[in-house]
Amino acid sequence: MYGAVSSFGYSGTIVHAVLSQRFSWQDELHPLAQQPGRAGEAHLFRSPARGRLVALMADHVVQGRVIFPAAGYLELARAACQASTLYAGSRACHLRRVLFMQPCVVEPAADQHIECEVSGALDSLEIRSGAGAALAERMRACCPHAADAARIYGDFRAVGLEYGRAFQTLAQGWASALSGTAIASLRPRRKACLEGTLLHPADLDGALQASILMERERSSETRLPFSVAEAALSGLHGNMVAMLSRRGASTADVVLSGLGKATRLDHFESRVLKKGAAGKAASAAGKAAPAADWSYACEWAPVASAAADPSQEARVLLVGDRRGTLAAALGRSIARRAESGSASELREAGALDGVVLVAPPRAAAALGSIASALTIVQWQMDLPAAVPVWVCTHLTQPVASVRRSSSEHAGLWGFARACLQEAAGLPLYNLDLDFGCAQSLRGAAELVRSRALASEDGFVHGLRVGPAAENEAALRGGSMHVRRLTLRRSPAALQSIVLTCEPRGSFANLKLEPRGDHSSRDGNEVAPTEVSIAVHAVGLNFRDVLDALGELPSEYLGTLGSDCAGMVEHAGSQVAHIAQRDACFGQAKNCLASHVCCDGRLQVRKPSAVSFEAATTLISTWCTVHVAFVRSRLVGSRRLLVHATAGGVGLAASEYAAWLRLRLFGTAGAPRKHHLLRCCGVRSTASSRQAASCGHSLASQLGGRRLDGVLNSLSADFISTSFALLAPAGRFEEIGKRSVWSVARAAAAVPSAYSVLDMALDVPADPDWYSAEVLQVLARRLEAVVVHGLPLRSFGIEREARDAFRFLSGGANLGKVVITIPVRLGAPSSLAVAFAPLCELLDAHVSDAVRALEELPQVTDAHEVLERAVRHDIARALSGLDPSAIPKWHHRLLHEWCAAIEPPTEPASYEDVLAVSPRLWPEVGVTQRCASQLAAALLGTVAYQELLFPGGSMELTLPVYEDAVNARFYNECVVAAVDSIIASLPAGRFLSVVEVGAGTGGTASSVLPRLRRVCEQYMFTDVSEVFLNQAQRRFAEYAGFMRFELLNIDADSRLQGFASGSFDLAIATNVLHANYAS
Repeated sequence: MYGAVSSFGYSGTIVHAVLSQRFSWQDELHPLAQQPGRAGEAHLFRSPARGRLVALMADHVVQGRVIFPAAGYLELARAACQASTLYAGSRACHLRRVLFMQPCVVEPAADQHIECEVSGALDSLEIRSGAGAALAERMRACCPHAADAARIYGDFRAVGLEYGRAFQTLAQGWASALSGTAIASLRPRRKACLEGTLLHPADLDGALQASILMERERSSETRLPFSVAEAALSGLHGNMVAMLSRRGASTADVVLSGLGKATRLDHFESRVLKKGAAGKAASAAGKAAPAADWSYACEWAPVASAAADPSQEARVLLVGDRRGTLAAALGRSIARRAESGSASELREAGALDGVVLVAPPRAAAALGSIASALTIVQWQMDLPAAVPVWVCTHLTQPVASVRRSSSEHAGLWGFARACLQEAAGLPLYNLDLDFGCAQSLRGAAELVRSRALASEDGFVHGLRVGPAAENEAALRGGSMHVRRLTLRRSPAALQSIVLTCEPRGSFANLKLEPRGDHSSRDGNEVAPTEVSIAVHAVGLNFRDVLDALGELPSEYLGTLGSDCAGMVEHAGSQVAHIAQRDACFGQAKNCLASHVCCDGRLQVRKPSAVSFEAATTLISTWCTVHVAFVRSRLVGSRRLLVHATAGGVGLAASEYAAWLRLRLFGTAGAPRKHHLLRCCGVRSTASSRQAASCGHSLASQLGGRRLDGVLNSLSADFISTSFALLAPAGRFEEIGKRSVWSVARAAAAVPSAYSVLDMALDVPADPDWYSAEVLQVLARRLEAVVVHGLPLRSFGIEREARDAFRFLSGGANLGKVVITIPVRLGAPSSLAVAFAPLCELLDAHVSDAVRALEELPQVTDAHEVLERAVRHDIARALSGLDPSAIPKWHHRLLHEWCAAIEPPTEPASYEDVLAVSPRLWPEVGVTQRCASQLAAALLGTVAYQELLFPGGSMELTLPVYEDAVNARFYNECVVAAVDSIIASLPAGRFLSVVEVGAGTGGTASSVLPRLRRVCEQYMFTDVSEVFLNQAQRRFAEYAGFMRFELLNIDADSRLQGFASGSFDLAIATNVLHANYAS
């Protein structure tokens, strides 16, 4: 045992001694008998095939493989006998009749081991090699389908099983649904982490969790353990593998193996948790499952049916049309008519191209039509090649264009849907008609003759748009409607939320609740010195963990979250440094919510290059470090100790210390954290788990010198140990929250300066100091890229808030833990803009712009010169070009078009264009590059993409869309319209905008500065991801409200995730003319 003792004498004499004492448990274990134990009456000695054993035998190689030597068996037998009671204290051992049965190949596998068993009577022993990997490898070969642990636990969360970090032990899984087997590897567990158990409950539970791998399809049911027929339990740690084999629908055999031992559960049975019981339990606990932000809904959308051959005929069997509803429309297509569609009628009909079943007009006869449908479908499935079957109902579906609907034929419609689910791909079609409308009946007859149901633009894949097969359609008048999946916001997405923990004491009590006090707050309700913020991210501090656990004094409880970043919604009249729609970051009480109102002095504008998440990693960490370094005034080669250096404050302090050129000493727990510190340049590290070991290690590294400063966040003996290493003139900055010394105790014990730094108390006491001397300094250094965000692990507030608190409390984090909060859009409402005055304004603007251009005749003259220069280059490129050498058909078409252009009578150069009007430099730049390479582009030796975007750069093309005369004209028209709309907005009303075909961002660059303070969402869309990726980098300063999505305007936007009525304003500049449907 090591300990550091420091004595401060009255005359200033300092005595520092390091005491050392060796205990019996520190004796080194034999490398071949590392794990002694018992197996009944016998003594068992086991050594894993790794580490010291492998190092001892590594050079005994036979035919390229390491073989355990015979001498090794003898030495293992001697060590085992010595450790037994018979030979205790003796180093000699007598063996007789030793037999070597077979060679033992030593492979550093996770679960191979060498063991020696000495009988209870001490008259015999046996040495053998064990490897639990054999069965695991055989099962692994039978399980071809791999599953990631993150996806497994995502499925668990979907059914209400929210495992915390400690119980998320599965690392990887494989399964075979056909054979009903599964195998999963668990995260390794060190023996020191067993927490007093021989088999940690989380590991055994992980083996049971792996049963989800055997499910053939994802289920929404929650299953809980019910019974185990027989269990054989053994202590396990290290690397473990779970193997499962299905016995029945809800039973399986489970084996958990590792290090030669195994735990087995026979006939493990689970049962479904009844929803009624779950609902009662939830209501009794006062909890409710958080509602999803978005919900899917189906709507009947009008589409164009795929074109059919009007001359095509079909032989169909018409069933049940007693009133002749469809008979007149089908005409000659009717091969035969039937009353009920019985099996005999179907057989007698002969070869058919389809069967049409018309629902009866009376509800009493609807059941008979379902029986007819069943007979027809059975007949259809027995055919070698199934023929189309059309089920026609009357006004069953609620199509928006026709308000009337009836439920008389709903059963027949639902039966057809059930058949499609049972037999996917069956040509069975539901048609909902208006039997009283001739157009609807004629449309149905055309679909029957076409022998398929398809919409014209139902298939979208990038730029490709084509017909899509449908199974259901509603015909109203001359229009066909099909079901389209759309996204609609649920009511929960429209309200403000807050994360609460009542009562304190457990992370399980964390839950989201509505927060109505901020959801409707407008500018008139914000105090003059306050700002209202839409929160995007919150940095979690250990103080929040203590708050949730109820371990803080009562006066500090109830304020979860203090470090936030978001968008300013409203700013008070006395707040001048930030304004509405500014991205900001800073401190705010109880900010684990979608909206928060706080003191404007505690917020500062966020630099555009820093994300919301990265900004929250620095608010408490960097500010605490900055204040501590200002107080300690350490510079140069002074020695500083920072405890818990791998945490947020520690990493910020390490960078700050490197900037001041300090000699830094750090402490950390896990080896991976020590590795991180070494990568960050912290060469002198010690343990943060044992104070005595930490003191001994630091004293050795100091080499008799003392520390000049300590930044402490640990408790108990680490405080006295740190004081023992601190020089009398040093400074001790305490930032811990538990078991810290009082100032009076420190003053009585040590002569060093001691102060407790708690920003949660210092900031409210003097917010002006914090704003001017701390927060604004951080903002300036972020802007100058002197400071950057810390490593972070983000969690979503709606599903992962508890995981975030557990992760931080477990000390597993490197850097900072951040909780992200999704943007909650306001309730949709119509935009009250008078269209006629807007058109008048645009007409006036266009007239003024045209008049301004007419006053610059050189621009028109320059365009004429540019046209002559282009025609001259085209004629020169085509001269001597053989059309047959052009490989692609569309290039040949372009060649024909160019060949029809007459060369100019007076050639011109591009220098002549710029001499007439320098304003045409964007057009000249791109035209000159492309025209000179026209022949090469036609022959395919140069890609046209390389001509427009050389090296993937937008620099050549971007001025054409921003600075060219035509581009500026159209962009200014859009800006004028947007300005008019903004001027008519009521107070507190924000816009949701979509730009179609945004491309290089020429229009967006003109519009975004105007929308900055009134835009809730700007959707930047295009058909190319290249433009989206470029725009994300270019418009990073608007990241607070910009979104980037693929959208092909040639196809139905509802098929691409854009719901109807989602935007207030749509912008499309020089786009719709290229739409094939325009």
